[in-house]
Amino acid sequence: MSTATMPNPADLITLRKAGELLGVTHTSIRRWIDEGQLSEYRIANSPRVHRSEVLGLVVLVRPAQAVAR
Repeated sequence: MSTATMPNPADLITLRKAGELLGVTHTSIRRWIDEGQLSEYRIANSPRVHRSEVLGLVVLVRPAQAVAR
């Protein structure tokens, strides 16, 4: 049995909500879970991620470093 503690359920968000926060699809969130960049938690068999982990993926970029499109 794992000794890890379950985070407060109020701090967990759906993959879709995580995608909205980052401006990506929930499929990207799923891929990042599979790659180990995010931890997955389950509430009633529904996948969730910790809001602070998601926000930790936000990277500030100076305008000079931004990639021109």
